[in-house]
Amino acid sequence: MEIKDIQPAVYKIYKDGPRTWFVGICANNGDHIYMHNPKDERGYGGREFTFQTDTDGIHTVKGPWHCTPEDLIETIGLDLRTRILTWGAIGEEMDDITDGATNTIHKDKVPILGPYDRIKKKAQDIANKRQTKVYYITKSVGCSTYSTTYPKKGK
Repeated sequence: MEIKDIQPAVYKIYKDGPRTWFVGICANNGDHIYMHNPKDERGYGGREFTFQTDTDGIHTVKGPWHCTPEDLIETIGLDLRTRILTWGAIGEEMDDITDGATNTIHKDKVPILGPYDRIKKKAQDIANKRQTKVYYITKSVGCSTYSTTYPKKGK
């Protein structure tokens, strides 16, 4: 499953001391968080990025860093942890969670907007109920995670 990203055309700016945060104005804005720090412009190998902002026009910055919703909430208090587009699958075997697998416990039909760890949590619930390990995959705009989860004792 390839996730078709919702690319923001415009970004909102937030200031945090010398740092400038650019947050995409779109449904999955948790996927589109960049921070520019003039004291550390090594993000993306120092490449220049141009952001169209909602208030100040165009900003071109050198070496911004792609950041997570956790980074944003810790620094400026804006919580976008449930604004990430993900697709996921859960299976009893690793082969059950690939895009074309048919023998799965759970598989999203389409990408879903929510927290990045929603499939991990669902896999843990299934492992606890079945009292057996399960495999899961989460794919997002920026990365993917393949992992195994085991039942927690006493659950």
